[in-house]
Amino acid sequence: MKFGIINVLSVLDQSKRGKVYAQRLRKKAEQWQAQTRAVESKLQQVRQMAEKEENAAPDRKMKLQRETTLLETEMRQLEERMRQDLESSQEHYRTLLLTDAQALITELAKELDLDAVFSVPSQDTAYVAERVDITSKLLAKLDAKADLSAKE
Repeated sequence: MKFGIINVLSVLDQSKRGKVYAQRLRKKAEQWQAQTRAVESKLQQVRQMAEKEENAAPDRKMKLQRETTLLETEMRQLEERMRQDLESSQEHYRTLLLTDAQALITELAKELDLDAVFSVPSQDTAYVAERVDITSKLLAKLDAKADLSAKE
């Protein structure tokens, strides 16, 4: 029985499309972080105002406290939306790449006359000999496909 091994993490990290997707995720994260910094800045300003006006009238103190609470809530909600959006985008990109890779894995397995192809890392995999690791061949096929797609 002939088999090959694919390192999925390498495919995600080293392929051209994987790198493009990682860059898109970084850009998206930067946009979210800019939003959180803006809310954080407002919150800091309100807190400083509240400290300066600690002897203010009760209704003013209450207004500042309410504003602080609203901004804290907004911050928590923004952080949660950011986390969900980034996780969802990461999973989406991963699925796109691995779906394309699957067809190429089948093609590669036929070319190399393999009976099975397994993916690592896996809890069940303790050792992989270099001669059965076909990750680099898959990366070459994925990158070639990415180059063709870019030209179209």
